[in-house]
Amino acid sequence: MRKRVFAAVLAAFVVCSAFAQGSFTSIIRSWGFIGDSLSSGEMECYVQGREKVSYVDMYEYSWGQQLCRMTGSEGWNFSRGGQTASGWLADINSERGWGYAQSHPKQAYIIALGVNDFNQYSRGREGFSLENYRESMEKIVEGLKSVQPQARIFVLTRPRETSRKDYSYDEWNDVVRDLAVKYEHVFVIDMFRDAPVYDKEFKDKYYLNGHMSPAGYLWTAMYLNDAVDRIIRENPSEFRDIALIGTPYRSTPW
Repeated sequence: MRKRVFAAVLAAFVVCSAFAQGSFTSIIRSWGFIGDSLSSGEMECYVQGREKVSYVDMYEYSWGQQLCRMTGSEGWNFSRGGQTASGWLADINSERGWGYAQSHPKQAYIIALGVNDFNQYSRGREGFSLENYRESMEKIVEGLKSVQPQARIFVLTRPRETSRKDYSYDEWNDVVRDLAVKYEHVFVIDMFRDAPVYDKEFKDKYYLNGHMSPAGYLWTAMYLNDAVDRIIRENPSEFRDIALIGTPYRSTPW
């Protein structure tokens, strides 16, 4: 009797572990990741013999590629260090911007832009404002929908870096939240509200100088895997036809 109970418990554990490892996020088979350095696995480091800091995009360490390895899917980083929302739209010549995204549609996208837009605005740079950011983000979503009309799009808010009640950046996060209200098949992953505070303790664990470390990008991939899994579980009807996106098939008669 004990052996049968133990075998049943072990079998349940194996099934649950396998289920948790992939999660419902794995039903999405192709991803596009749109962002800046923090979406590009960027390492803030130094070259031997030089005192000036270097910023190196190491895409294999990005949270997007780690998410793909975690779920067995494929994805492409439409991202680079220093990118802004308007800059992404203007990038039509590289493999990391809108030009390449037009000819390489995906089932789903994660958009994580805004940090550099806000930084440029804070420095008084011309062409950077809250309204310009809103306009660019809306154009990005509309552009993606023009090449993949049924794509599922996840948009990220910027997480807090202090536990103090300083919400000066959250007005920019509202632009991201509004996208899910305005457009169909757009979902917010609200890291400002739900993720841990990126304080000194967090950065001591997961940062390499001013950007994330390999472990930090992996932590982010795990967080996003859980967040997408939760959204799919809570909105099953929104994802029942995910396999048909980008194909000539649909779930209802034409």
